[in-house]
Amino acid sequence: MPNETILPLWACYFFEAPDTGEDVFFVSPYENNETIYRCILRSEYILGKTYGPRLNLVLGVILGIIGVTGAIANCANILVLKQLTKNSNLYLLLILLAFFDFIVCTFSISTTVFGQIVLNDVYRGPSALKAVQISNAIFALGRTGSVYITILVTIERILVVSYPLHFKLWMTSIRMRTVIGFWLLFIVTINIPWWLNNALVENETWKFPGTELSKFPYIFEDTHFAKHIYTKIAPWDIVVDSLLPIPLLLVLNGMLYYTIHKCIKRREQLTRSQTKEVNAAKMFATLATILFAFHSFGVAHLIITQATGVFYHELLFMIYLAMTINSCVNFFIYYASIKYFREKLQKYVGSSVKSTTSVSTVIT
Repeated sequence: MPNETILPLWACYFFEAPDTGEDVFFVSPYENNETIYRCILRSEYILGKTYGPRLNLVLGVILGIIGVTGAIANCANILVLKQLTKNSNLYLLLILLAFFDFIVCTFSISTTVFGQIVLNDVYRGPSALKAVQISNAIFALGRTGSVYITILVTIERILVVSYPLHFKLWMTSIRMRTVIGFWLLFIVTINIPWWLNNALVENETWKFPGTELSKFPYIFEDTHFAKHIYTKIAPWDIVVDSLLPIPLLLVLNGMLYYTIHKCIKRREQLTRSQTKEVNAAKMFATLATILFAFHSFGVAHLIITQATGVFYHELLFMIYLAMTINSCVNFFIYYASIKYFREKLQKYVGSSVKSTTSVSTVIT
């Protein structure tokens, strides 16, 4: 019986699939053809090997620009919201959201950059491959965190608008921090497999001369955890991390819009504080809708991959780009919707410019 090894996704991603549409597998001419490496999925370009890489280059440049902009914008979000967070559970949640969005913006860039370095054979050493794996794992943590913190904020907004007095009295700062602690533990737990599933090992290139596999001195292999534990929980992990947020966001956002609509119908009876909470809910409903739209890209890619058995490079770039755009827009919505945010930001920028000007004058 041949000794067959199924290569994980991160190994197969970098192998060039044959034009014949056959599965990617490598048979060693040594040891009586008893060593076979087979890929779990094919990896190819939608536009072909000529135009596909060019499109990815364009998408990569756009992603880099938006990612840097988003990272700076989310740093600004954190700085300004920290000054507004006193006695406000909403602003505390928005700071967490900005933190996860910063991770998405930053590590979407590093994942795609190191991925292209390996894919285009610029450098295929262990440091580059490990950088791809770690960057993607941190990006995945940021994506999950962004999605589930958005879900938590949506629930908070529904309850605040529906039961303004009772919920505020019950949801004290300590209780909110306890909820956030359990929520963060849930987010981290979902992403543990990204760190435990694959191990980077030295490849016996001499066994597969003249093949794609021989061009990689190191490859990823499934760990004991992946083979014996993750295979049993993989369906649940995919559902919770990728599929479940779609109906949750859809239902919760619908409930939020309905709650806002009911409050607007009796806006004459609302206090000034309740009006502010409703306006904040309207703002966040927009953010949740945007997240729903962009998260759908990832779900669509998952369905296409499972249905076709093919991992498309261009679609992967578009997912990174979509999530980066989503993580970038919050700053602009806050600036347009929250008066205190605008004032604090203008004050902060103004004081920074004044301080820089003073230092320059002293030096001169």
